[in-house]
Amino acid sequence: MQVQNIVIISLALKKRNVKIIQKDGKMIGDMKVIWTDSIGDKMQIPFKKLHPDAMKPKYETRGSAGFDLHALEDVVILPGETKLIKTGLSFEIPSNYVLDIRPRSGMSLKTKMRIANSPGTIDSDYRGEVCIVAENTESNKHAIFNFVPSQSIKIKKGDRIAQGVLVAIAQGEFELKEELSETERGDGGFGSTGGN
Repeated sequence: MQVQNIVIISLALKKRNVKIIQKDGKMIGDMKVIWTDSIGDKMQIPFKKLHPDAMKPKYETRGSAGFDLHALEDVVILPGETKLIKTGLSFEIPSNYVLDIRPRSGMSLKTKMRIANSPGTIDSDYRGEVCIVAENTESNKHAIFNFVPSQSIKIKKGDRIAQGVLVAIAQGEFELKEELSETERGDGGFGSTGGN
């Protein structure tokens, strides 16, 4: 099997519909192209503050894959309850990318708060507010009337509640077939490859 050459190109040099890549005026051959920001370039992501108190997203470290998303307002999530937490932000995600909304590890470790639809999906053509579907997975047996049990999760305005990760995606063309190619696994699923 022929091994492809690998060319790493800065995002700043990326152009649509690149057909041929040459070196010293000659064709290099089949290539796998990796777009990277390793030389300091970053993809520009337009965003809009829908509320003056919304906090600008940012990466906490140079190597962070996800940027923090903050709560726009105070929220109390009772045990067993699911709430929509506003961020006050909307984004213009580049085509061929999706914004994944993922949990923060510290929040998941220290509380029973979970992102119910994790990972949340923000499509490139969505221009509405990004909100977090947050669930308190603690038992709700004490959550009655106006009583706020100790197992409630109290989110304060400005708290980091989730992280956003930009992920490259591809859309497929679906072709109806009478038969699909055979594999060793076949239709095995739901634990067919082992006990767990």
